[in-house]
Amino acid sequence: MRLKVALMTIFQVPNYGSVLQTFATQALLAKLGYDCTIINYRYPNEWHYNNGFRRPSFLRSIIKKIANLTGIHRQILENKLVNFRRSRLNLSRPYQDLDSLRKDDWSEYSAIISGSDQLWNPIYLKGDSAFMLSFSNRIPKLAIASSFAVKEIPAHLIEKYKRYLSQFSAISVREQNGAEIITNTLSLDTTPKVILDPTLLLSGDEWINELNISSKPPKERYILMYILSYAFNPYPDAIEIAARLKDQYNCTRIITFSNSNSPEVTELGAESLYGCSIDEFLYYIRHAEVVLTSSFHGTAYAANFGRPLISLTPSNGDDRQITLLRSLAIEKCSVTVGTKNPVLDPEYDVVNEQTKLSEIRRKDLLWINDNLQTITSKK
Repeated sequence: MRLKVALMTIFQVPNYGSVLQTFATQALLAKLGYDCTIINYRYPNEWHYNNGFRRPSFLRSIIKKIANLTGIHRQILENKLVNFRRSRLNLSRPYQDLDSLRKDDWSEYSAIISGSDQLWNPIYLKGDSAFMLSFSNRIPKLAIASSFAVKEIPAHLIEKYKRYLSQFSAISVREQNGAEIITNTLSLDTTPKVILDPTLLLSGDEWINELNISSKPPKERYILMYILSYAFNPYPDAIEIAARLKDQYNCTRIITFSNSNSPEVTELGAESLYGCSIDEFLYYIRHAEVVLTSSFHGTAYAANFGRPLISLTPSNGDDRQITLLRSLAIEKCSVTVGTKNPVLDPEYDVVNEQTKLSEIRRKDLLWINDNLQTITSKK
């Protein structure tokens, strides 16, 4: 009989990476022999709004409803992701807030897992202890590639983080800064392990098989731009680098997943595929001549498929991308925003990179499996 585990993560934001890392975690747990239920916790909820999260204005809510009816703008992407969540994720019943989580009985689960994505980020999560699994004290807890995505956490949240994260049987994080927060800032009596994001714990071939991604490339060569700007401003660097890469790779097209008002569309004449499906998103990364991205998951998928890559990285202490690139010995593929006339070197030894990635993947899956077996055997 397969043991049941519950997964607390972020999967409701309109972002390819958040949904894909949730699917990947569910898939890898199934691969290890567990039945995974994703906790359907509402984020953001009233608690987040009361603690500084920007509340949608009345006008914004009306615009969103109109967009939903007309099928335009951001709602196109949201609808695609909603369909994927409903069809591919094993969700629990809805939980509207922390209190509803606390009132439930979690005894059917052998472990509760926290991870991955930025669910310990104090900027966006505001110290929400639900993502630290504060709602249950009786079930063993494990963190899989949980991310702070900051260099330090605010002083007023340190004791809260320490209280709840000290209850974990084992903790793995997604970047080196996270490990240093656990060890130095929180002084927890555990040794954190830096592991791959779940999207990298499935190989490129596994992704191709899971989502039936076509092996037939498009007729024209193209640059793939996946630019996100919520964590830092990648412009105008992204525009200047894309123009250089277009000449360097002799490409006739620039494809972007941004909407039609984005700078790459208006300034470069890029072709927007905003709102494409998840399998199309991965298809275009897989077949790109070169990937230019400011996204962690854009970086991860380019590396997983062995594509030439320029990863735009911030200077604000968020080391998620550079931690990954260093582990694969391809940090030369990164450019820090604000660098004048940066050297663009997207090419690397793919065989060596894939060998390193496979070995790290093997060790990380072993760590997850060993820790799950240990904590579930004690329940």
